[in-house]
Amino acid sequence: MPFVLVLNAGSSSLKYQLFSSHEGLQLLLSGQVDGIGEGHKHAKHSWKSRSQPEADWKKEEKAFGAAVDASAAIDSMTEVVKGAFDSSDIAVVGHRVVHGGDTFRQPVIVDDGVLKQLDKITELAPLHNPVSVGMIKEAQRRFPGVPQVAAFDTSFHLSLPPHSFMYALP
Repeated sequence: MPFVLVLNAGSSSLKYQLFSSHEGLQLLLSGQVDGIGEGHKHAKHSWKSRSQPEADWKKEEKAFGAAVDASAAIDSMTEVVKGAFDSSDIAVVGHRVVHGGDTFRQPVIVDDGVLKQLDKITELAPLHNPVSVGMIKEAQRRFPGVPQVAAFDTSFHLSLPPHSFMYALP
């Protein structure tokens, strides 16, 4: 059964969801690692999973003795994913990236050129984009050969009519 893994790397957290792509997208696993980075005393990983779309949710939690870095966070997520499902069935990993600048106006398959471009525009979202790029690289190492796709928050704003994004009105 092919899976879609979606990662949302924040400045101090990693949220993720795993979907079955058999007969449409069905959520099977959802989790979050909090307390990533310096300045945090503790980190926590909580998740819920179900073996089939119609099955009941099973909730679990893991506490870390101290803060974790991005590598440890994705290690913990990978351990949960591989423990619950066959990770060799992951067909694609999607990443939320805050800012794509003028370069990225729609989702892209990540390659070395995309990573270089993202490195060049980190100042546009200095708290989020470097973390996202780091998570993309970590996911590439843990899921080799699996396509990584970056989707950008700024793409949404490009679809708004000019009067909506130019004037600060409700």
